Amino acid sequence: MIRNPELPFPCSPKNWKEIEIISLNDKPKNLEDRYFDLQKGLFRDLKYLGIDG
Repeated sequence: MIRNPELPFPCSPKNWKEIEIISLNDKPKNLEDRYFDLQKGLFRDLKYLGIDG
């Protein structure tokens, strides 16, 4: 558990009851579809590391 973070989280949390396991083939291609209410300005760009999220 994280308390009193200094920076906002870049997306909204969801209740575990709303989460589903999907196959890798069903993983959304767009970053915006992988996160809830994504705020790209708060998300770290890790492309230079070869990581696409």
